[in-house]
Amino acid sequence: MTDLLKQLLHSYGLLYVTISMLQVNRPGTSHASLSEYYESLGAAEPGEPVLVVRISADGETRFLRQNSEQLPPKLRETYGCGDVTIMELPEDEYYIFQAFRPGIFDLDKQLPSFLLQMALIYGYTLFENYLADVIRIRLRAHPAQVGLKKQITVSDVLDSDSRESLIDKIIEGELYRLMHEPIVTILESLRIRLGLRGLTAEFDKAIGILSMTRNCLIHNGGKVDSKLASMDSALSVSQALDISSVTLSDSINTCRKLCAAIDAALELLNGGVNT
Repeated sequence: MTDLLKQLLHSYGLLYVTISMLQVNRPGTSHASLSEYYESLGAAEPGEPVLVVRISADGETRFLRQNSEQLPPKLRETYGCGDVTIMELPEDEYYIFQAFRPGIFDLDKQLPSFLLQMALIYGYTLFENYLADVIRIRLRAHPAQVGLKKQITVSDVLDSDSRESLIDKIIEGELYRLMHEPIVTILESLRIRLGLRGLTAEFDKAIGILSMTRNCLIHNGGKVDSKLASMDSALSVSQALDISSVTLSDSINTCRKLCAAIDAALELLNGGVNT
């Protein structure tokens, strides 16, 4: 096993245990919704502190003491007996603040979906970084695989301190180009151009679906696009992606198993020498 894979597996272990512990450590709540929780509190007791938040007319932030008679009728009925303070916020801050209380309430029950989405994106990024390192190793070992007819500019030559630095620059350019290809194309390049002919195609479809899922999370508002729908018949175009802990676990396993297969093929080429 190469050091590259050992480092990757360590990172996947940290990712998995972090999300797992965050999920386990949810205290839970006896109320089905935030509105139900508010109803359980009942009306404010005489003198009980009450904070009312509203949009500031002039965009300034301030705290105001206010007579209960000045409250809107709906608020006056529930909180009129309390000791009311008004917090005025600029409009943009108000709508950010408005998400705080529901967010805290929901965190007591479960992780927010965006956190699982971020974890999946990060997990795929770890896979891409490993893949880029493997390609870089192969291209440095066999620079001719970049392409003997690869064109370079005069400035590339003048900016390079040596032949080796020029080759490195060419390799990095080819790596950048290749890593922007679809994942299936990258895997075919590993097999055909870069010599990993023993690399199994067992995980090609699963990693292709995962790649498209990542792309939809980043570039399509978390909704299925036509490319992903064509790869996974269980999904339909414009359907919202549901990233659960099971989805995340499956994605980590897909990346882990594929990387292990790549690593084995790489070690075979290197004659078992650790990289």
